[in-house]
Amino acid sequence: NRIRALMDEIQETADGGGGRASEICLLLLKLLMLKIDVLATQAPFVHSRSMHSYERCKMLIEQRFMSLSGLDEIAQACHMDAATICRLFKRFGQTTPYRYLMQLKMRHAADRLQNSNILVKEAAAEMGFDDPYHFSRSFKKVHGISPQRFLELTSRIAT
Repeated sequence: NRIRALMDEIQETADGGGGRASEICLLLLKLLMLKIDVLATQAPFVHSRSMHSYERCKMLIEQRFMSLSGLDEIAQACHMDAATICRLFKRFGQTTPYRYLMQLKMRHAADRLQNSNILVKEAAAEMGFDDPYHFSRSFKKVHGISPQRFLELTSRIAT
């Protein structure tokens, strides 16, 4: 983002003309090259450390998704700050840690609903939801259909 901003500033300065535009552009270009050099030397170390932290948190969520219920619990389990975990997931996972947790829970819930004769309220309780309606809304957010409709569709396919 910083590099893009500098490039935009160089372009705007060049387009704006003016008596000293070429001098300003030259200085901005030197600054751009220095920033690129600094970022290039830092990137592998920062990337590998942050990627490692992201993968560790993701794996922990995958292993403990049944017992975790929110971002605070995820942060506590990962021994990290919640904001840091959110930044890592945004950077490497294109989702939030909470949304990832819900996707895992709802996939498991869909599997349980499809492969066993449990009620929606029983699946909600298994996933840690006290309110079956909240569970249904979360299920629909992830799968695009309600758990009841999911059961109807999967029962038709099975017959």
